[in-house]
Amino acid sequence: MTKEIEQPKNLPPPYVLRSIFFKRAEISTRPDFDVTVANQALISFNRISSGSATTKVIEVEGPEGLQKIKTCSFATVCDFRYKLDDGVAVDPNQPDESVFVASITAEIIADYLLVVPEFPSEELIKQWSSKNAVLHIWPYWREFCQSSQQRLNLPSAIIPMLTV
Repeated sequence: MTKEIEQPKNLPPPYVLRSIFFKRAEISTRPDFDVTVANQALISFNRISSGSATTKVIEVEGPEGLQKIKTCSFATVCDFRYKLDDGVAVDPNQPDESVFVASITAEIIADYLLVVPEFPSEELIKQWSSKNAVLHIWPYWREFCQSSQQRLNLPSAIIPMLTV
């Protein structure tokens, strides 16, 4: 199963990927949830939200002396949760946090060098953040979520691949 993300239109590639890293990560189970009970009926929820975009100019020592380079970092918050399948519906956009028995959350940063003379417009930065940056961090999220499910002794739920 794949989830499709619409590719941005007329968006020049002003960025060169520099680094992807986890800024924050948390895995937990509710204290009253026993992960050793086999075959519990669980429902999974997966949510992704584009966070902040930070642009800055940094100075680095290069072969030609001190150089200024422009960078842009995009934060994406990824969240995976399980709830017991008790027949009670949950609004995934505004859930009651107490219904979840397990949670895996990460804030993943995709950091880029800008290869254009000026910083892109705020609109282009938002487009890049919600589309391209998510595509770049997605494999890291999938691996982290899958391995965290195993570490928590939870059944494995497959996080879908993204396609453009």
